[in-house]
Amino acid sequence: MESWRGMEHIMRNLDKIERWLLYAIVVTIPVNGLPKAYPIPDFMKNMPYFFLILLVVLAVVHYMHRREDFGNWSRGVKWYLALCILWPFLCTIIGAVQFPYWDEKANEFLRDTTMVKVIAHVYPAIMTNKTLLHLKYGVSMLIGTVRSLLLPLLGIPFALYVMFHGKTKEYILDTMSRAAMLAASMLCLYSLIEIPWLLTGNEFCEGILKWINVHLYDPANAHGWWPPLLWKGQLRSFAYEPSYFGIEALFLLPLLWYRALELKEKHVGLVLILFTYMVFLTHARTAQVIYLGELLLLIFLSLLGRYPAWGKRLVQVFIVTGLAFSIYLILPTALSSIQGERSTNALQPVAVFENYVSEDVASVGKKSQRSNMARWGNTVALFNVGVDHPLIGVGTGFVSPYMTDHIPDFAREDGEINLWKAKLGEKGFMKSGYPILNTFGGMVAFYGIIGLFLFVWPIIYVGVKILKGYRYMLRCFGHVCVIVALAGQIVCLNSNNFFYTYPLILGTTLLLCFQRDTKEKLASDRGQETDIRNLISKI
Repeated sequence: MESWRGMEHIMRNLDKIERWLLYAIVVTIPVNGLPKAYPIPDFMKNMPYFFLILLVVLAVVHYMHRREDFGNWSRGVKWYLALCILWPFLCTIIGAVQFPYWDEKANEFLRDTTMVKVIAHVYPAIMTNKTLLHLKYGVSMLIGTVRSLLLPLLGIPFALYVMFHGKTKEYILDTMSRAAMLAASMLCLYSLIEIPWLLTGNEFCEGILKWINVHLYDPANAHGWWPPLLWKGQLRSFAYEPSYFGIEALFLLPLLWYRALELKEKHVGLVLILFTYMVFLTHARTAQVIYLGELLLLIFLSLLGRYPAWGKRLVQVFIVTGLAFSIYLILPTALSSIQGERSTNALQPVAVFENYVSEDVASVGKKSQRSNMARWGNTVALFNVGVDHPLIGVGTGFVSPYMTDHIPDFAREDGEINLWKAKLGEKGFMKSGYPILNTFGGMVAFYGIIGLFLFVWPIIYVGVKILKGYRYMLRCFGHVCVIVALAGQIVCLNSNNFFYTYPLILGTTLLLCFQRDTKEKLASDRGQETDIRNLISKI
């Protein structure tokens, strides 16, 4: 009886539980690998993945419980979803059968896995049967396809569809921008300790950061150095590296614009200024350039849509950006003066600006600058693998050995690429491999041209919907902010594998393209949100 009452309570509060799980996913996006020492299952150490599982399960329960509230999906949608699920499985199965790089290191790794040891108690021959060991890895890669590809790319939009079905667009924007505010607040809270350490080398702050970081991840667990315990000279908050923080920031900032400027929440404005300043402190070139691109796109869409108070909103966004950038330029010199260290070694604002332009902006297109050579070489290798396997790719989990043979000549002497190659040879492709630094290249290498088309189709579809209904879509500042955030995340796909931020903003944009809008429904929705509003307003 008690369990039945508990289930009734959950069903009555589905909307509230789903919202809090969504907030948890957005807040924990950077925390995707807790230390191995924690006595919890591995899938729980990837916190956003764990919360996503809960959210998707709850969304399925919600969908089945209120099935009559949802319309029937079109045949085209059903066929598309079926292909999205079956095609990666087919590519991975064929890739496992055709894989030519099996070696004893891979076999030893598989023999040492928990699952093989468990099976060996029942069927000892698996330890010596290479075919069964390889079959076990293939099955693991099918599960990995669900975990790393299908669950986020299909599960997140489905969960958002269920959560926001029948809600107004204002309600959707309110919920997503609230999640952004929570995430930005947590990132800012950490960086209130990180920023003094970056600017002054304060040892007390350094000690606190070290203590926090060892509880968030295992330092130097990949390639012998990554992620480092501390990242000198660049802000990363509690993300693994500055570029990871930059990708999430490009998702959060447009939503913060909406919450601070359209909803006129002053405390969000303070977070927005600090958070924008943090983006400049990352010195992550991709983040800097894409943020500038988001500002230019905001100008273009505002001029095109001319939503209410569009000029004022543009001025406000540029005031925030200008203020944050001014702090970035002036604060190092001011701190040097306060500490009595004004000298030729203390960079003046003009020098800081020149360094920013040359190192963080202009260097993006130069192949030999910073990590550009490794990124270009990695990306070209991925596409080369796809060109050699154009129809079905090589499947999930098999690409690294192929990439070694497809590194372009111009990148063969690059130190970072040689480090990846050396670790691959030393530990084997199951323990160490090449990172995926371009999502589109990864898709064509894993799943061929058809897989790439399935991935980009939602982008094309949303783009067409926005172009056809731009007069309607651009009449609201919130809609413009979401489109800007989506564009930023699409560009980010060229610099790394996709983050959860991409399906989150893609799903949100899809809903805004189709969702109905009624003031009466909004009033009802806001009534349900009273308890959450009271809590969040205290942040």
